[in-house]
Amino acid sequence: MSLSEQLGGILHDLQHMTAEVTLVAGALFVLIVGLFKPSQIVIKSVVALAFLLVFTHVIEAEETRFGNMMFQSHLSSRFIQLFALTGLLLLLFPASENQRSSYYFLILMIMLGAMMLLQSMHLLLIYLSIEMVSYGSYVLTNFAFDKKSHEAGLKYLLFGGVSSAIMLFGISMLYGSSSSMLIGDLGNLSLYGQVGTVMLMAGVFFKISAVPFHIWTPNVYQAAPVDTTAFFSIVPKLAGLVLLKNVLDSLGWGYQLVLTLGILSIVIGTLGALKQTNVRRLISYGAIAHTGFLIPFIVLDISGDLFVWYASIYALMNIGIFYFIAQYEKQDVHTLDDYAGLGKHQPVLGVLLTVVLIALVGLPPTAGFTAKWLLFSSVWGEYQIGTDPLILTYLIVAVFATAVALVYYLRVPYFMFLKSGHTEIEKPTLFVHLIAGLIALLLLVLFFAPGLISSF
Repeated sequence: MSLSEQLGGILHDLQHMTAEVTLVAGALFVLIVGLFKPSQIVIKSVVALAFLLVFTHVIEAEETRFGNMMFQSHLSSRFIQLFALTGLLLLLFPASENQRSSYYFLILMIMLGAMMLLQSMHLLLIYLSIEMVSYGSYVLTNFAFDKKSHEAGLKYLLFGGVSSAIMLFGISMLYGSSSSMLIGDLGNLSLYGQVGTVMLMAGVFFKISAVPFHIWTPNVYQAAPVDTTAFFSIVPKLAGLVLLKNVLDSLGWGYQLVLTLGILSIVIGTLGALKQTNVRRLISYGAIAHTGFLIPFIVLDISGDLFVWYASIYALMNIGIFYFIAQYEKQDVHTLDDYAGLGKHQPVLGVLLTVVLIALVGLPPTAGFTAKWLLFSSVWGEYQIGTDPLILTYLIVAVFATAVALVYYLRVPYFMFLKSGHTEIEKPTLFVHLIAGLIALLLLVLFFAPGLISSF
């Protein structure tokens, strides 16, 4: 193929990457606008426009690009739209003076890396996409500009560097074993290649906070800016899960290993959350456990549409809980003891927060219950087909962990309404009540009308 034909093919493929090109243009425009030191509203408006354009310009067709290096599927298209909506909702969070154009530039670049992860079918592109997500995440962790955030950012960088090195070495082993960089060519690997595959997956496990690569999660979730933490809990994790699904489907093996790590993630996350007194750390261990709840969608034969639906509810719940945390942390409320008595001073906000926590547990009448019910039903159906004891073990552990989650998640409303405290806190604005009420209302409405997400 001549050079002109190659360039023509690249230009043709770029025309079908409207969402990605829009995101790059939006990120560069944010940097340019930042030179004029505009207000936060102006910067957020530019970012919101970029996310809206990404949402509306996702191409639906399933096709390969750049010589089979990328593959856009129905699943990846839906997740790109979910990421765009997540970005829009994150703009509702209160922003500090430190979160200027450079902050939102990094958000957009991480989003771009996550979108590339959803479609990557080439080992080198997978590595570059993960590093794009990772380096932006390391920097964003420091944007609280205090000692804790710098310490957490350094830990995140060190752990991430080690996992990246392991992953890169695994990629070299895979290339040496198969003489190909396309994951579609990695079938029938030797033992040497299989070891390389496990090392590749280790880098992905790090991004999705799966045990035993979860060590960074509590510190980063506690020290990073609240909207950054909400972003980490959704976009990189879901992108990593879709990538892992693509790798497993191409390999045709490794499902039991990943499902075992899912069980361990549920156990470690649940046990870790029980002893937490800082609310952010409590939610971080809940996020580790929730990684285990998301694992079946990539290792079992469960509908991709159900995966997107569950992920949408997961994203909404995480945005909701961190939005409440952001409002309370503005008043220096961080621990369970700080939350004591707040429900008596702010009953409306306390009730709305309780709705979100009930959804995280998976109780009715919230969409969290519907999500858990559909997950457990799908896993039980898979067990009946194959009678795999590992699937049954997963189901038992997941159901028991859901019951235990009732203990640690509902400690927050217990302290708010049933404990006495001396915390003085300002009355929330009408805007805060409206956003909090909208999130809680959506979780309630989607319990009665779950098809609204698919229709949207």
